[in-house]
Amino acid sequence: MYIIRTEIINTKKSRILFDNGIECICCRPEIRKFDLEADKEITEDAYLELMKDYVGKRAKKKAMELLIRSDKTEKELRDKLKRECFPEFIIDETMAFLHSYHYINEDNHLETYIRYHGKGKSRIYLKQELKRKGFDREKIGYYLEEYHDEKEELRYLIKKKGADIGKMSPKEIEKLCMQLYRKGFSQSDIRKEIFHYPE
Repeated sequence: MYIIRTEIINTKKSRILFDNGIECICCRPEIRKFDLEADKEITEDAYLELMKDYVGKRAKKKAMELLIRSDKTEKELRDKLKRECFPEFIIDETMAFLHSYHYINEDNHLETYIRYHGKGKSRIYLKQELKRKGFDREKIGYYLEEYHDEKEELRYLIKKKGADIGKMSPKEIEKLCMQLYRKGFSQSDIRKEIFHYPE
């Protein structure tokens, strides 16, 4: 196996491209130990050692650091590791490792996220947010049904805005209605809450 290209990132790291198409970032001690220079050959054993004992361990450490800071979905972790130039097979191995120790628990994460980050958010808005984070669509629907009260969040948002409906002009009320509608709440729920229309 040959090293096709090396690219210095900074004084401590370089990006290495191997002739099997794998690209990764290596640190100075690894570069010295394995003599990672362009147009040089690396044995299969040395390559596997580099990937397992250095690149692989660094990926696991990075993923653990991210999880210590805050809960992450598998998609968020994968995206972050990709941006750090970890090879796909290393990312797969890292995810398998995290799942084996239950470090990724997306059910708990989803419930917690809805409870603590769903305040004042419509179901539509929150659903889009959760999809972007990579949660399973079916689970999103289930947990929103269980832990998100659309009308309660609408009341919370109106209160948060400090809106005193009795003292607002029709124009101000209409502006408030439009703000709430743009946040994803339905017009019927908004008007029921503001004008106390019957259910």
